Amino acid sequence: MPDDMDFIPVPAELDHRIDNALHQLKREKHSHFLRKTSIAFASAAAAAAAFFTVCAANPAWAATLPVIGSLFRSTQTEVSYKGDYAKNAYAAGNPDVSAGTSAQMSSDAAGETLTVTSSAEVEVVSDKENDASAKALPDDEITMEIPEVTCTSKALYLAVTLTSRNGFPEGFRQTENEPAYSLGYDCLSLLSEGEISGGNTSTVTLHTDQLQGHYADASHFKGIIRCDLSTMTVPADSFTAKLKITKLYGDLPDEMAYQNYTGTWDFTIPVRVDPSREQTVAVNDKNADGYGIAAVTETPYEVTADMMLPDAKQKTDVFLVICDASGDLLEYQGENTDTYSTYGRDTSRVFIFICDADDYLNNLKGYYYSEEYAQKKATMNFAQYLKQHALYSTEVSFD
Repeated sequence: MPDDMDFIPVPAELDHRIDNALHQLKREKHSHFLRKTSIAFASAAAAAAAFFTVCAANPAWAATLPVIGSLFRSTQTEVSYKGDYAKNAYAAGNPDVSAGTSAQMSSDAAGETLTVTSSAEVEVVSDKENDASAKALPDDEITMEIPEVTCTSKALYLAVTLTSRNGFPEGFRQTENEPAYSLGYDCLSLLSEGEISGGNTSTVTLHTDQLQGHYADASHFKGIIRCDLSTMTVPADSFTAKLKITKLYGDLPDEMAYQNYTGTWDFTIPVRVDPSREQTVAVNDKNADGYGIAAVTETPYEVTADMMLPDAKQKTDVFLVICDASGDLLEYQGENTDTYSTYGRDTSRVFIFICDADDYLNNLKGYYYSEEYAQKKATMNFAQYLKQHALYSTEVSFD
């Protein structure tokens, strides 16, 4: 007999807030772990190969997206790092071909290819606990294509498509096949080596580990990857990104199971950075305890702040929190909990807080995600609440 609890209606707003809270918690734990790991192994990381995510697809399939920005537009709200990327997109093969331009006409006129593409015959392995027979799968061919790019001083965004000759396993398509799956996007992990070079800066590595988006059908995936640039010196106007992808893999529904594709895909991408679309406000304020903010930067897609901490503290000891003009918490820009998304929000004025990490994760954020927040906000919004409990707080307005 069905449980009567199954039929108790849940308010849509509460349901949304619960889902959002779970997603935020997953990113917070992942990011906090990565920050601790990066500090513990900083010396080893300097010599390690970079991990980089990239993906792409069949040129014939891409021909159905003839206008630069079309792929971004079809995927930019189906990732955890949302943004209006289509507005500032340009062709991956030529940064001078901008959003709204017909890729087919521009390519014909210039006699050039506006996308970067790579195909590879791959070895397919499915690892399932106690299932040796699952390791013998037919080899596949994976075609990757990067048709569109947009970049800020904080992150490089790539619109990508991917095609499998044999088709991806049904278990990969979680948003389609799992009713309880609430992330709202599908995800593939990739492993690669990457670097950027150009201008007067030395060559540096790129880091990212996910491709997010959705499956158009059993054989095609389209999505966006975000490569964080916030911890490196990026050439002011342009640079070249070189990527060598060696593996992509995804989780299967069975416990402790995944399927991976091993091959080699090489890309060289000319990247344009437009600093005129960004604004940095110098704060240079520190309280008596040594906590403060040096500057706050807003790009078309994200906002972040440079923290100042006491000598005895590390970044893993604190949590940077940013609220929008209405005092509500902004969403993280992907897995990076130091960077917040501006998509669909009023960020003409932002409130910035430095909180004790344990206190924020275990106590303070519960105020915002509580069932009663809509009522509480009438007398005290989240920014006002944090101001009473944070180690440091300030606010910044952008032009």
